[in-house]
Amino acid sequence: MRWATGADVVSVNGIGQRLYEEVPPYTYNYGLMTLRLSDGSIGYFETGWGKGLPTDNRKEFIGPAGRIRIIYKNDRPLGDQHLGNLVEVEDYRKGTVRQINMDFSVKPTGAQLDYFLSMVENNLPAIPAMEDAYRAMEIALLADRAIHEGITLPCAK
Repeated sequence: MRWATGADVVSVNGIGQRLYEEVPPYTYNYGLMTLRLSDGSIGYFETGWGKGLPTDNRKEFIGPAGRIRIIYKNDRPLGDQHLGNLVEVEDYRKGTVRQINMDFSVKPTGAQLDYFLSMVENNLPAIPAMEDAYRAMEIALLADRAIHEGITLPCAK
């Protein structure tokens, strides 16, 4: 969300639920984190694992200028899966919605590993920058703390 908006996270909160006895009592297997960004955007990340939980894998970014929604082809209706993954871009200022079908069958893990090795061997810039990866982890850990403590936490830079 930080990458898509260019804004930083200013606060984070969330909820978590331990849905099954097999899940250790100090943790949870369903979580929802909400973020408030410096440009007025808000976002959420929802995840869960375990028997009976749906595997919906949508991504959505909503801000003052518009919305981006990503739906993987396996989560689209059967009649539309042949079109590939759907990226929907809504521009609130122009009043337009654009739908882009993109097909790929696997995550680009191999390409990411190849770039990582080239990055190390050829001194290429880190993508994402190490500071961005660190900031994302910092925000995720704050969200976990907010869930455990039941509070909203500021995200200081």
